[in-house]
Amino acid sequence: MNAWRGELVKLFLLYSGVSLISSVAGYLLPSLLVLTMILLAAQLLQIHRFEKWISVGGKRTYPKTAGVLGRYLLSLLPY
Repeated sequence: MNAWRGELVKLFLLYSGVSLISSVAGYLLPSLLVLTMILLAAQLLQIHRFEKWISVGGKRTYPKTAGVLGRYLLSLLPY
């Protein structure tokens, strides 16, 4: 649960900050939609890097990752 806790806190802070700022500016829904799309794109990038790494048998250096996927990859490494 520790890996997820950091991700959830980050999401909560991002959405809270964007909600506060964009509600004052009057663009709440578009701002939340843009933030969601950016976060989804970041996740897709991490999944793409992981898939590319796995497709060569994991022989190269592991991809740059963060969050839950990064902690999972680091737990797989033998050293």
